[in-house]
Amino acid sequence: MNWIKVNSINELPQDEVFISLYRGQMCLTQYDDEEGLFYVSRQPAYYLESFSVPKDLNHKFEYYCLLSYPYEL
Repeated sequence: MNWIKVNSINELPQDEVFISLYRGQMCLTQYDDEEGLFYVSRQPAYYLESFSVPKDLNHKFEYYCLLSYPYEL
Protein backbone atom coordinates (compact mmCIF):
# COMPACT_ATOMS: atom_id res chain seq x y z
CA MET A 1 0.00 0.00 0.00
CA ASN A 2 1.26 3.41 -0.95
CA TRP A 3 0.37 6.06 1.66
CA ILE A 4 0.41 9.63 0.39
CA LYS A 5 0.76 12.64 2.70
CA VAL A 6 -2.05 15.17 2.36
CA ASN A 7 -0.62 18.65 1.90
CA SER A 8 -3.83 20.13 0.51
CA ILE A 9 -7.42 18.91 0.50
CA ASN A 10 -7.36 19.34 -3.29
CA GLU A 11 -5.02 16.33 -3.49
CA LEU A 12 -7.64 13.87 -2.19
CA PRO A 13 -9.39 11.74 -4.82
CA GLN A 14 -12.92 12.86 -5.52
CA ASP A 15 -13.93 10.07 -7.87
CA GLU A 16 -13.25 6.90 -5.89
CA VAL A 17 -13.40 5.31 -2.45
CA PHE A 18 -10.10 5.31 -0.55
CA ILE A 19 -8.61 4.80 2.89
CA SER A 20 -7.58 7.86 4.85
CA LEU A 21 -5.95 8.68 8.13
CA TYR A 22 -8.35 11.28 9.50
CA ARG A 23 -7.81 12.73 12.97
CA GLY A 24 -5.57 9.79 13.82
CA GLN A 25 -8.04 7.09 12.79
CA MET A 26 -8.14 4.83 9.75
CA CYS A 27 -11.29 5.58 7.71
CA LEU A 28 -13.02 4.47 4.58
CA THR A 29 -13.53 7.75 2.71
CA GLN A 30 -15.52 9.02 -0.26
CA TYR A 31 -16.36 12.43 -1.73
CA ASP A 32 -19.98 13.39 -2.37
CA ASP A 33 -20.24 15.65 -5.45
CA GLU A 34 -23.77 16.80 -4.65
CA GLU A 35 -22.92 18.04 -1.17
CA GLY A 36 -19.31 18.96 -1.86
CA LEU A 37 -18.17 17.10 1.27
CA PHE A 38 -16.05 14.09 2.15
CA TYR A 39 -17.69 11.27 4.09
CA VAL A 40 -15.79 8.95 6.41
CA SER A 41 -16.64 5.72 8.17
CA ARG A 42 -14.47 5.03 11.20
CA GLN A 43 -16.06 2.09 13.02
CA PRO A 44 -18.51 0.31 10.72
CA ALA A 45 -19.44 -2.25 13.38
CA TYR A 46 -20.71 0.50 15.69
CA TYR A 47 -21.80 3.22 13.29
CA LEU A 48 -23.78 1.89 10.38
CA GLU A 49 -23.67 5.19 8.55
CA SER A 50 -20.76 7.36 7.59
CA PHE A 51 -20.55 10.99 8.64
CA SER A 52 -19.68 14.09 6.68
CA VAL A 53 -16.50 16.04 7.32
CA PRO A 54 -17.22 19.76 7.78
CA LYS A 55 -15.15 21.85 5.38
CA ASP A 56 -13.44 23.61 8.29
CA LEU A 57 -12.06 20.22 9.43
CA ASN A 58 -10.75 19.09 6.03
CA HIS A 59 -7.23 19.96 7.22
CA LYS A 60 -7.45 16.96 9.62
CA PHE A 61 -6.81 14.50 6.77
CA GLU A 62 -3.21 13.35 7.25
CA TYR A 63 -2.61 10.56 4.71
CA TYR A 64 -4.57 8.62 2.14
CA CYS A 65 -4.16 5.41 0.21
CA LEU A 66 -5.96 4.30 -2.93
CA LEU A 67 -7.54 0.87 -2.78
CA SER A 68 -6.30 -1.82 -5.09
CA TYR A 69 -8.46 -4.85 -5.60
CA PRO A 70 -7.19 -8.39 -6.08
CA TYR A 71 -7.39 -9.71 -9.61
CA GLU A 72 -9.46 -12.71 -8.56
CA LEU A 73 -12.56 -11.78 -6.57
